[in-house]
Amino acid sequence: MTPVIIIGLLSVMTVTLRVLTAAGKSSASGGFAAKAIASVLFCMAGIAAVSGHEITLPRAGMLAAFIFAFMGDVFLGLGPFTHEKHKSFFFTLGSVPFLLAQLLYIAVLISLAPLKAALLPIAFALPVLYLLLIGRRTLAYLCENTVPILCYGAVVSVMVMAAANAFAAGHAAGAFALPAGVLFAISDTALFLHNFGNDRVRAQGKTLTALVMLPYYAAQALFAMALVNI
Repeated sequence: MTPVIIIGLLSVMTVTLRVLTAAGKSSASGGFAAKAIASVLFCMAGIAAVSGHEITLPRAGMLAAFIFAFMGDVFLGLGPFTHEKHKSFFFTLGSVPFLLAQLLYIAVLISLAPLKAALLPIAFALPVLYLLLIGRRTLAYLCENTVPILCYGAVVSVMVMAAANAFAAGHAAGAFALPAGVLFAISDTALFLHNFGNDRVRAQGKTLTALVMLPYYAAQALFAMALVNI
């Protein structure tokens, strides 16, 4: 029950802190503090979940994913405090640990329920279809970021498929991993639009911020619950 208690407390604490600092000059610092606290507590929840149990590769992989997510939160959180010309650098620096975290989630989920290779082309095609069908109406520019974004989108798609596969296989962790994967996809899509959307889309700044932060918190909490059930 310890991980459940930690997850419940961190969810209340971080969301409350983010709401209280959502307006005014404290927004950036409050958001950074909220994500940092959440990431640290997710790591604590992961450690609590594996304490007293055999440290298997899936458990170690999930815990490592939380640590990479913490690193990504720190680097992305530093972006608003840097000069405009450095923001892209910190965005990239924060994206790499998150990519590694997603790859670890995939590896853990596939170890629980092997994923059919025939499904991978579908996952790779989804980000491309998004850009072709929706991107023209919502995006301002991609330029040199197109390929990295497509690659990251493909990784997230594979992660969601692996979570759905684990759920379909009847694994207890899959029941938490599947909604976590969907919420991660929502959060990352909102982050993508927040950074690369056109003026009409980016004008919805507060809505996009909420769609980035709240699904992210919920997804990490659900992945922590998945870890408990591995």
